[in-house]
Amino acid sequence: MDGAWVDRLERRIGFLAAPDLPRFMSGMTVLVGVLALLKPEFFGVLMLDPDAVKHGQVWRLFSFLSIPPVLPQDLFSALWLGLWVWFLFGCLQTLERVWGEFKLTVFLFLAAAGTAAAALWTGVPTGNGMPILACFLALTRVDPERIVLIYFIPVKMRWLANLAWLWLGLQLVTGHAHQRALALSVAATYLLFFWEGHHRDLKTAWRRRGGPR
Repeated sequence: MDGAWVDRLERRIGFLAAPDLPRFMSGMTVLVGVLALLKPEFFGVLMLDPDAVKHGQVWRLFSFLSIPPVLPQDLFSALWLGLWVWFLFGCLQTLERVWGEFKLTVFLFLAAAGTAAAALWTGVPTGNGMPILACFLALTRVDPERIVLIYFIPVKMRWLANLAWLWLGLQLVTGHAHQRALALSVAATYLLFFWEGHHRDLKTAWRRRGGPR
């Protein structure tokens, strides 16, 4: 089972699971979007800013997760924010249904911690794009055949996953230090949960091709 080590951990500290994370994360994203519309500088208070963290603003280590990708200033951006929240809720809800609350809590914590470590190491302020990307990649693993509509064109999740991994590979090869650190944080979080499953799949495929057992 993917992430079996988390199942063992849950038997010891499962009480630390954050309940109903999909609703909480989605609701906070909407709330932050509305507050930032009234006071645009509010975004800056939540951003993962390494210098601010070093000066005691430790809430930024988690508050950056609730920053929406756009500020709802007009109908188009409000629609985009709505689609983003819908996607975020659906992604996290599926992961919670498959994994349970504790495993989703651990995954989000590791994704946030990896992003925070990359930001603190490079000194570059960071948003929540990479932790959300990690959740998306997890979704493509647990439900690879799900179909989403992109401009009314049906696309399987596993195809989008291939594009996402290609983009991460380009970040590792051509990006600067900050981009590489963020890409590594996503890959590390994903592999901590799914390496066992991928290794098992590779062994099965090798055996089917007639390789040594």
